[in-house]
Order: sequence, then C-alpha cells, then structure tokens
Amino acid sequence: MEEKIKSFEYLVGKFIHWYSEVAPFYGYKPNDYEWAFSKLTILKLLFLVSAVEEDEKDLLNTFNNFVALPHGPVESDIYNAMNNNKVINYNITENGLTVSNRNASTDLSEEQTNRLDLSINKLKEINKAIVTYKPFDLVDITHRWSCWKNDYNVALNFGLRAMSMTSESIRNSDKYFDL
Repeated sequence: MEEKIKSFEYLVGKFIHWYSEVAPFYGYKPNDYEWAFSKLTILKLLFLVSAVEEDEKDLLNTFNNFVALPHGPVESDIYNAMNNNKVINYNITENGLTVSNRNASTDLSEEQTNRLDLSINKLKEINKAIVTYKPFDLVDITHRWSCWKNDYNVALNFGLRAMSMTSESIRNSDKYFDL
C-alpha cells in the first residue's frame, strides 16, 4: 500500500507540473491547479493515466482496486488514503489541492518511476489539455468507457451504487481520452 500511495503522490506532482506548463495556453494561471485539482479531478486523471498504456505496460497492477461509482471509476485504496490523511505531500479535497508542508519522500524504484513517466507521457501525447478539464468533463469521458458502463449497470441491476472493476475489464475496454 505504501508504494501505491507514493506512486500516486508522484503522479500528482507530475499532474501539477503538466498543468503549470499548459495552463497559460488555455487561459489559466500556472498555479490555478490549487482549485482545478479537486478530489474528483485527481481521481478521474488517475484512472485515465492508469489505463492509457496497453496491456501489462499500464499502471493497473499498481492501481488495482478500481470501483465503478456514479461519477465513474475510483481507485478505492487511493480514495480511502486521501480521506484518512495517508497522502502525505498533498491535501486533496472536494474544493482543490494544496501542497503539504510535511515533505515526505516519494522514493520509488527506477522501474516504477519509468512506468509512471511512460503513462504520463502517453496521456500527454493523446490529449495535452486533459489536465485542464473540468471535473465533470472528466466524468463524462470516463462514463464512455465500456468497463465502467458494464460494471455500473451490473451494480444498478443488483440495487447497488458500486461494483468492483477488474484490471482485465479496464484493459479490454473501449478507451476515451477526450470529450
């Protein structure tokens, strides 16, 4: 679990850097990420970056506990870590993100860092502006994925509001990265 949280924090840092690079081109200030990266936004970006690569090159072995919820897929372990103050470097709420003063280490293996960078770069290549999207635009994108549609419909058929999603169903899904 510790490596999952450190990997998540590494990705959040990459999202912030990416946002700061592209924000001026879309009419935002580089530090607007503080209000732009709400919990919903970060969770949708995490899903998209986790599944952007093909097959076993993806991040679905690290982020392996996605659940189909009304607003799209959510990595349950990361959601719980955010809610239980287990994410050390960032405070991520419904209203935005602040960088914490705690300065915890996100030391990861070179192999893991390379995998995370590969996925970030692939998502950037596909849609450079996606980090500037509003939360419900990201929800709309994830709602197009067949894995979410199928698993969420199963949940509803059983009278539930959530259903576990397998990494394999995500890998086999129709994938979308734009509106």
